[in-house]
Amino acid sequence: MKNKYLFATDLDNTLIHSYKHKKDNDVCIEIYNGKEQGFCSKKTLKLLEELKEKILIVPVTARSIEQYKRIEWPEHLIPQFAVTSNGANLLINGIAEERWNNEMQEVIKPHISELENLQKYIEENFEQCTSRLTDEAFLVSAFENPVSAAEAAKKISDITYLRVDVSMRKVYMFPPELSKGYALERLKERFGCKRIFCAGDSYNDLDMLKKADYTFVPADSEIYRLNEYKADFSNLSDESFSEVMVEKMLNILKNSD
Repeated sequence: MKNKYLFATDLDNTLIHSYKHKKDNDVCIEIYNGKEQGFCSKKTLKLLEELKEKILIVPVTARSIEQYKRIEWPEHLIPQFAVTSNGANLLINGIAEERWNNEMQEVIKPHISELENLQKYIEENFEQCTSRLTDEAFLVSAFENPVSAAEAAKKISDITYLRVDVSMRKVYMFPPELSKGYALERLKERFGCKRIFCAGDSYNDLDMLKKADYTFVPADSEIYRLNEYKADFSNLSDESFSEVMVEKMLNILKNSD
């Protein structure tokens, strides 16, 4: 399967957003514990219909398989491919591909004991936090607030060789080779893509963004505000990022034809 263009996109706070940022006419695409959780703008969904005819769209997310499957895409927009668990799994029509998973497990296996030791350390040394080993691939710990998460991340970084990333009140601990950037390299090789579009909002997206030809980062993201990464495109504060992003991609592809 060859595709000239690939759009690798983060999901949360990039293509979709939580109920906390819901606007009028947004469409609910995720229910969690019986409550509306995830949303996408109606205009973005409409634009994605046009975009999917021109480019291969592949979500690349740190969500677990279970968390990803909570998303209820409109039937005509269900991605054929999705990378979950920060690169540990490739879903094809919702089913984890055995070959991809087995190859990544060989990459992850040498670090499982370190992940388990860190989980024990966190449970013994930090109060009011929960930890889970996501899809047997990486560790994520949720703290009471962003300040306590940042403080914990610093202490954890001092005792481990794993990559430690902070996102709001969560701390992620990844095996060195488990990254969205590596997943993007594998996607590019698999599909023979000549040009890569990429969108993301967090430190965990940086290595993926750096491997793309065109990049999109929300103006309200931490990596944008702290000048950690200069994207090709962003949005104004009063604009919907996802809408602006897809419109810009359509314009680029139109001029490339």
